[in-house]
Formats: sequence, structure tokens, C-alpha cells
Amino acid sequence: MSDFDAQILKQHQGKTVGGRIAEFVFAMTVLWCFFLPFKFGDMVCVPEAASVLPFSAWEWILNNWGDAFFALVSSLLLLASICFPLKDVSLNHKQIIYCSGFASVFLLAFIGVIKSNGIDHSAGEMVHLGGATAFLLLIANTAGNNKRRCQKLLGAMGCGFGFLLIAGLYQYFCGFDSMKNYLAEQEAAGMIFNEELKARLLDDRLTAGCGSSATLAGMLLILTPPALLMLWDYGKRFHPARTSQILLTSITGLVAAAEFILARSRAAFLAFVISAVITIWCHIKSLRLRLITAAVAILVVAGGAWHIASAGRGFGSMTARADYYVSAAKMLATAPLTGTGWGGFADNYMRLKIFDINENARDPHSMLATLGSQ
Repeated sequence: MSDFDAQILKQHQGKTVGGRIAEFVFAMTVLWCFFLPFKFGDMVCVPEAASVLPFSAWEWILNNWGDAFFALVSSLLLLASICFPLKDVSLNHKQIIYCSGFASVFLLAFIGVIKSNGIDHSAGEMVHLGGATAFLLLIANTAGNNKRRCQKLLGAMGCGFGFLLIAGLYQYFCGFDSMKNYLAEQEAAGMIFNEELKARLLDDRLTAGCGSSATLAGMLLILTPPALLMLWDYGKRFHPARTSQILLTSITGLVAAAEFILARSRAAFLAFVISAVITIWCHIKSLRLRLITAAVAILVVAGGAWHIASAGRGFGSMTARADYYVSAAKMLATAPLTGTGWGGFADNYMRLKIFDINENARDPHSMLATLGSQ
């Protein structure tokens, strides 16, 4: 479809009630893409105490979402987009295959209902998988292969990514001190905090409005490459173009890298190293260069492990994660077709765990392990 034909369809569609509703749904989808860097990952966790900085209207608006709100609105918008479709949006064969794959992931959630230990466990997982699927299908249904609409959605994500970086800078330079002062004022007023809660409040890992530091690191890992590509293309609008491109991408890349490091997520760091090695291996054919890349990656991981140990964080939680995965594999081997049911991991983990860890985990902290074990 040409741009002229798309414009004619848009003008005709805008004259009808259904067309106006469809455009409103698209506008809400653009807004939801803006909030994606902050809220997409929060569907799986309750925001940690350290991320709550109630000192401005922006923070109150951003931090007081329920963990299911993003999923709920995404589902409602998807339903509305189906009832009131955009006339200038269509899906090609490859996009239909991708959408079918997204939908099949949600259908897997129903298998866990067979042996579910309670409606609360089933509801939580259904909201998580259903919300993620609804959002992805919403993007496909409101943009499809329409280049103009895709650019608007990507632009909204890019703006959200920019605000995510700004929120991280604010938290680093102002937010941590504000939280310390707030805590001191509350203690001076007679408020009593237990040591665990106090440690969470004073945690200096960067969250930037996300539910946890790991969520922030994951979002930075996923969104930084496309954001830099968009900035490189956007820099062509300024003069001199090449200097503008270099400045925009380098400054943004440095800020994103700094916040990624300050989030101090060990899993995200390991994922970054692995993805970098895979990307390099896909682009080079020399066995020698591949071996050098693997050696450098091993050294980087070893250096990161040394830094973790010297910083005093230790490997206790990583040992627990390994224990989760081993226990999840045992549950998969026991019931490979139906799993243990939603909520079954918590009950079986206490019986199957290897290490003497004083923790009753509800979830193995991995999507693959969660689907496989439950």
C-alpha cells in the first residue's frame, strides 16, 4: 500500500465513529509503548522498596501501578483493536507466524492449571503470560506492516528509553540521598524499621523507576541497541550530520552503560557477555577469532566474579538460583507433560533442594524453568 493510499484510508476512516475509536486505541498503544521500558518487566514482580521514591508527582504516578495493570490495559486495548481494526494495517505471512507463536506461549499457561495448587498461583501466571502476549499482539494489530505507524511506536519506545535514562540519573544524583533523608526523618519521628526493610530502603543499586535493578538492567540490555540505531538515523537531521550522529549515540551509549553497571545485575551482565559472543560468532568465520572471543569472554566473566566477591555481595543468591534450576529440572523429569501445576514449584522445592538454603522460593526465577517445572 502506497503512502498516498494509506492517507486516503486514514481520512475516510477518521470520519466514522469506529475509525475514531481505532485511532484512539492506536494513540493509547503509542502511550503504552512509551511506558514499556518502565512497566513491562513489572508484570512479574512487586516493586522493591528501594524503587519507591515518593517525592514528586512523576514518582507517585510511575511507582503506584499494580503489577497487573500494564497487562490488563494491554489486553483491553488488544480487544478494542480487534473490534475496531485500522483499515491501513495488515499482517504479512511472517508476521502471522510470529503472532501465532506469541499466542501459543499464552496457551501453555493453561497446562499449568491442570495441577494448580490454587487460583492465586494460576491467576498470577496467566496475567504474566497473557499480558506479555496481549501487548505483543497489540503491537502487531495496530502497526503490522504499516511503516508510518511502526515508526511512531518505535519513537514512543525510544522516548520512554530516554526518560528511563533520565530517571536513572535522577536516582543516582538525587534519589538515594532523598531516600536516606526520608528514612532519617521517619526514624526521628519514632518510626521503627526492621533491619531487612532498612537494608532494602538503603540499597544503592539503580532501579530508575523499574520494579527492581534486574528489571532495569534487562531493559537496558534489550532497548539500548535499537535506541542507538534510531539516534544514529535521527542525527542525520542535524548539521554536520556525522558529528551529530556520533555525539548522540556515544553520549546515550555511555549513560546506558553506566546505568547498566550501576544496576549491578549479575544475570544481566552474564546475558550481555553471552549475547555479545553469539553476535560476534555469527559475523566472523575464522576459528581463531572465535576462540579469542571465547577466551576474552571467559576472562571478562572471571573478572566480574572477582569484582562481585571483592564488593562483598558474594555468590549466595547465585547458589540459590542454581539450586532452583536443578530442582526445576527434577520436576520436569517427574511430570514432563503436565508439570507440577502453577504453585507446585514452591511445594516441591523444599523437598528437592540440594543446598541448605533458608528460603522457600515460589518461582525458579527463569521463564524456561517456570514453564518446564509447572
